[in-house]
Amino acid sequence: MTREIAGNVARKIVENSNTPHSIPVLTYGIEIILNGLIKFIGLTTIGLAFGLLKELYIMAFIFGTFRTITGGVHAQTFGRCFTISLGSFTILALLIPYTVNWFMENAGTIFFISTLVGLVLIFRYVPGKWKGRKFTPERIKASKWAAFLFLFTILSLTWFAIHKPDQTWHHLSWAAFLGLYWQLFLVTPRGYKFVGFIEGPYTKEQGEMDNVRTSKRENS
Repeated sequence: MTREIAGNVARKIVENSNTPHSIPVLTYGIEIILNGLIKFIGLTTIGLAFGLLKELYIMAFIFGTFRTITGGVHAQTFGRCFTISLGSFTILALLIPYTVNWFMENAGTIFFISTLVGLVLIFRYVPGKWKGRKFTPERIKASKWAAFLFLFTILSLTWFAIHKPDQTWHHLSWAAFLGLYWQLFLVTPRGYKFVGFIEGPYTKEQGEMDNVRTSKRENS
């Protein structure tokens, strides 16, 4: 849907502009802006509804930044991507008030284990080779080092934040932690399978619709 809207807008721009533009390039750029705007509105709406706006913003920012570095699985359409990402962020954010005390009480152990797990997962799976993507040795090395640096930066900041007396910092640090490791999970083969499992019903439904369209064309 957003691609169709972006395409229509791009064509209007080209028709009313004296400067030559590439419709596919304009369409791609406008689609990215529209998708980002829809995600922001959805995230803000959910955050305001549940009183978890800051937590959702922090979680989504950490997740998105880390995803840019590590790569990983993609849903087949924007609608599915929007549903899966917003749904997972909402569930994780809703768990924060009920689990933040456990996080604070066991912070030392959690950080130690999570650091080791993070290093292993980055070393093994970054950059994400979803659908057999190939990368040059230079790209692989750069992605791993960037991921290591980002991991240590966020863990250091969250470790500093949990030692502040204000509980707001505890909630935000837990949100950042969850966003970080949710993306790290999604860059692994199990993460790919999880998204594939969630997409399963949609993929099956789309396949049935395609079969119906094909049958109609053959009979016409």
